[in-house]
Amino acid sequence: MSSCKKRIAILMALVLMIGGIQLTSTSSLAAKVKLNKKSISLQVGKTYKLKVKGTKKKAKWSSNKKKVATVSKKGVVKGKKAGKAKITAKVGKKKYVCKVTVKKTSGKTSTKKPSTTTATPTPPVVKNPTSSNVTSVSTDVLAENVAINLTKTSDGVLIKATNNNNQWIDSLYVNYNLKTSEGVSSDTGNLGFPYLAPGASCERYIYLSSESAASVDIGKTVISKTVTAAASYRTYTNQKSNVSVTHEKNVDGDIVVTIKNNAQVEVDGYAIVYFYDGSGNIVSADESSIYMAANEQNSSTFYAPYEYDDDGDRFLTYSTYKVDYYVASSVYHN
Repeated sequence: MSSCKKRIAILMALVLMIGGIQLTSTSSLAAKVKLNKKSISLQVGKTYKLKVKGTKKKAKWSSNKKKVATVSKKGVVKGKKAGKAKITAKVGKKKYVCKVTVKKTSGKTSTKKPSTTTATPTPPVVKNPTSSNVTSVSTDVLAENVAINLTKTSDGVLIKATNNNNQWIDSLYVNYNLKTSEGVSSDTGNLGFPYLAPGASCERYIYLSSESAASVDIGKTVISKTVTAAASYRTYTNQKSNVSVTHEKNVDGDIVVTIKNNAQVEVDGYAIVYFYDGSGNIVSADESSIYMAANEQNSSTFYAPYEYDDDGDRFLTYSTYKVDYYVASSVYHN
């Protein structure tokens, strides 16, 4: 009888242990599901891509203040006007919230020149100008000699700026008004570009919903450009050869890019990952700004395009990818 009681006690202990293990395992898995950001800050017209990590289930995105910030079905948040909003990702019965602060677009900032220096920009000379494929409205000759080319993807528009002047550009701001074939405005905003060397190009990405991207007519789109000439008291250098980049695909199919600044000065620029389908067509892109101190190293995740099947499971929509980047430096000199 005593032996029988011992066996029952041991069996009950095992049942409790197994139940505890299962409970811990379930709790641990649930804790892993989260947003890649709990809070973000954006300027009006800027975008940021949120992602639910730790699950392949479909997320339903929503904004509590669409006049302040909107969110696409793929989690791309866009600042509409100054204020605060909450972006919610609903996965099953669970909700995950990201607090969004939208700020007014900052004007161009100019560094005060030393009192002993007066900068006089040299007249620009066009060097084999690359033609733009959009209507351009420019404020000066420097801006006129910057070619802007747009490329549509399944979820956005690539915007490439090429400096066809014979001198550096200190800053470039591109205002865009994406339009449909009927001439209706689909999306507006502005993008800033880093110091551009003569003949250099830098490409950035405008995130859109798939519906908005499909409706964009490049020929109807209007672009305006504002350029600040290089300052005579600063030395500009293309630092691409002094930056090393490595990359790999993670388990979710996203691309992790590690950048090491081997230069002895701060560098500024952008990194971009292009995603291609099996036929070699660009289907999407993701970008990240680069601002690194001398000898600094950083890693960033670039999010891959995906869709959901009828069962709500996520699948990737690209076959190959390519990483590119542009970085430069600007330092004072006597």
